[in-house]
Amino acid sequence: MTPSTTATPSPKPPTTPEPPHALTSEERQAVRDILGATSPRLLGHLLELEKSNAAEADRRYAESLPRLRFLFDLKARDPELYHLRLKDIQHGREAYEAARAIAALDAKPPVDTAARRTHESALRAALTGQYNVRTLIIRHDAESLTERRLALLSDAEKRPTQAAAVVEKNMKSMVDRERRRQERRADKDRKPGAGEHRPAQGERAPTD
Repeated sequence: MTPSTTATPSPKPPTTPEPPHALTSEERQAVRDILGATSPRLLGHLLELEKSNAAEADRRYAESLPRLRFLFDLKARDPELYHLRLKDIQHGREAYEAARAIAALDAKPPVDTAARRTHESALRAALTGQYNVRTLIIRHDAESLTERRLALLSDAEKRPTQAAAVVEKNMKSMVDRERRRQERRADKDRKPGAGEHRPAQGERAPTD
């Protein structure tokens, strides 16, 4: 039997994930600001990591950016709502930690009732704070909608007095656009075809 002369393809090297984009100092600080308000303990771990392993710290900063991007945009668009959202997240984190502590106590009887009451108080306070903040968020959203409604009503009230001017402007715009379109089509139709004489610059085209 004749051995095969077909070369066996060499295995492809394992692909490595592309490194994250180079972080800016503004992006790092934005993440720190958010974590400082919502999770001081996590921020502390990240700051310690910056000292011991800057590359790993940057990787974690980059990983957090997509999750926090909506907060960056919100801060620029509506600072008041941004701070309310941070408080909402902060209270949610506090409630989660208190609930986890209670569950851990309950899993190991006999339960330390004094410690459990402490965590219950923390959980109640966190949930109450979150409820109140979300009420403020609803109020803020309602006020924003009211402002938007008033702006729309004001615009609607002005429209009748602007009708004639706007119609004339739109008429001129549409006619001008159509004129330019027809001129481009006419220029294209006037271009000489294959084998036709193209007048040189300064030469007059023959007329019938």
